[in-house]
Amino acid sequence: MKKLIITFSFLLSSAITFCQSVTISPTSLVENPIQSITKVGIGLDHRHPNGLVGVGTFAQSASGYIQTHTNHPLHFSTNNGPAHMTITTAGQIGMGTITPSQKLHVVGNTYITGNMDSDGLVSAGTLSIGGGSTINKYLEVALTGQQIFGVVNNTCDLNYYAVAGVNTGDAVILNMESAFSTLVVANVRASGANQVEVKFCNIGNSNTVLLQNLNMRFTVFK
Repeated sequence: MKKLIITFSFLLSSAITFCQSVTISPTSLVENPIQSITKVGIGLDHRHPNGLVGVGTFAQSASGYIQTHTNHPLHFSTNNGPAHMTITTAGQIGMGTITPSQKLHVVGNTYITGNMDSDGLVSAGTLSIGGGSTINKYLEVALTGQQIFGVVNNTCDLNYYAVAGVNTGDAVILNMESAFSTLVVANVRASGANQVEVKFCNIGNSNTVLLQNLNMRFTVFK
């Protein structure tokens, strides 16, 4: 047995020394692990001959990693092609680029079937939509417990609401989540910093009373 171990070690060492391939073949077709390395920490280390770039695996008791073992980015590719996805040493992910400038940097088209959420605010950079439209700001603010002052019949009145993040010149849409009778929303505008002006008109034949505990949702674009 000792001779076999020594011989295998010598052959493996020789193969590595002369840069030859080492192939490990399964002994059966049973879908069990072919070879197993039981070790905490680095299990495999593929190292460039210069010793400066290393990539492999890392195992902990509750998680596993595919990573570089040196201060270099990690690239992913298929069919021996160029890098399709890259993770930089700063943790930035690039798709279609190996030099991403953000946490996620995509060069090319994206297709999203679910929701895209950025905490309700697009502040850094812009969002371009097909047709040439560009959004610099998108903000949704829900207000509860709001009120509308009474409006004389066949007249209009202005009410003001505190909407954080709104500035003059922003486009504002109001969605009334609470029902009310003969009032209609005639106009909504950002009248100042963190302030929205809403013009309510009474289309009924009698005056309305103070309405309280209303739910409103403001959507802001720029």
